[in-house]
Amino acid sequence: MQIRSFLAEIRHWLDTGRPSRNRQTEPVQSAHALAMLLPDNTRAWPDMARDASRPFYFIHIPKTAGTSLIAILDRLFHQTHIFPAQLWRELRPEIVQQASRFSFFRGHFGGGGLKVFSGSSPQLLTMLRDPLPLSVSTYHFIRREKNTRVHQLVKDLGMTLEAFAAHPRTRILLNDRQVRYLSFDIHDDPDAQDIFLSSTSEQVVRQWLPDKAPELTAEQRYQRALSTLKTCEWFGIQERFDDSLRLFAWQFGLPPVGVSERLNARRKASRVSEQARLSIERANSWDRRLYAWAVDEFERRFDRMKTALENVRQRKTDTIDDLLRHAYRQRVEQYLRRLPESALPDRWRYHFDQPLIGCHWHRRELALPEKHWFRWTGPQKTADLWLVLKPGRYQLSLEVINAISPADIEQLRLQANEVELSTRVQGDAGSVVRTIQAQLSARVFDGSAVLRLQIRVPRVPTHAEAFGSDDQRRVGVAVRSITIEPIE
Repeated sequence: MQIRSFLAEIRHWLDTGRPSRNRQTEPVQSAHALAMLLPDNTRAWPDMARDASRPFYFIHIPKTAGTSLIAILDRLFHQTHIFPAQLWRELRPEIVQQASRFSFFRGHFGGGGLKVFSGSSPQLLTMLRDPLPLSVSTYHFIRREKNTRVHQLVKDLGMTLEAFAAHPRTRILLNDRQVRYLSFDIHDDPDAQDIFLSSTSEQVVRQWLPDKAPELTAEQRYQRALSTLKTCEWFGIQERFDDSLRLFAWQFGLPPVGVSERLNARRKASRVSEQARLSIERANSWDRRLYAWAVDEFERRFDRMKTALENVRQRKTDTIDDLLRHAYRQRVEQYLRRLPESALPDRWRYHFDQPLIGCHWHRRELALPEKHWFRWTGPQKTADLWLVLKPGRYQLSLEVINAISPADIEQLRLQANEVELSTRVQGDAGSVVRTIQAQLSARVFDGSAVLRLQIRVPRVPTHAEAFGSDDQRRVGVAVRSITIEPIE
């Protein structure tokens, strides 16, 4: 399916809850999402990263929950297909020269920054935030982070938020930051370089700045930012973070990604004086206008999604996440019915450098010195993983490389398509490096090749509580691989 027709189909499905009349296909299902259901050696669908005609680019506006979102977006791509740099100062000639081989870019490069080192036109994603808390968060970030260019000035003068919003060297950093980020273009918008908090990043950018470029008015910059936002395949609202993820799952034909955990965030809200509030509002007139449009559009899209999802409701008590799961299973099963049985895999070997469809998994991590990728489950007690497998009898092995305690591994529970599995734990009883085994019977599949595997742990304390680190993520078990082999 061509990108343009696919997006048209998405719009039709969101409006009506059914496929367009002139298409003999299942309701809006991206081949990218389906590809992630299958192991690398299966040829039923193309590999997501290799065959994507356009890469994805998450425009990360600082202090808009982008770090938390990136941990989720990274799941959808093979580890080797994610562009490694996220900041201008991290760009190196060797990775810039290889940019065309990556399928996912994310970082603080601004709306038009990617075209400097990537020749393709990316599919855009971004997240917006109310300008007032965004400005307050920016101020506190600069106070904390030594690498920001005005950190020392703020520290030396002991700047309050009121002083920060008034000082000529710092107030520009609160001035319509979202409009500036989305409108940023190295060739056509040189004045937007004041969005960079780091002097090192600013120096890297200068090598691409033209000698002369047209100056934009504030309204022209706003119109460019609005145009960028309108061309985004998806955007979210930070104040509606979990609902934004639900809309993302719906738009891209995925099951829910689960309850999120805010990363790189400070929980304590600070009081904002009337003087500071007025100063910030004056500095963000265009940002407030952009944010208001985005909130209205988000609400409209979210309402359309909820209306469309009513078509798959099975019980009155179904939540939106339940409906997203029903819709996902229905779409995949409709697609599978068009395939010969020989196209379905009869074994599954999963490692965490691969894309992942599921919920309640933390970011990829690299185990050293083995150099194997793994993920912690969390922040909820139950994590899930979706796959496609030819119905039959199988042996499942879950390789755990860390846990809160050996007792937590002993109490771990597995389910497949809501069926409780009988488990057996192998390895040293006093160790947190163990293998959990279970058998899948034919009744687990109930005639469907779609399998939802659930991993439930007894508790999810913070990593800091369990191991004495400074990591505040709520974690269960660290999983390195999952293997499913047929029982002859």
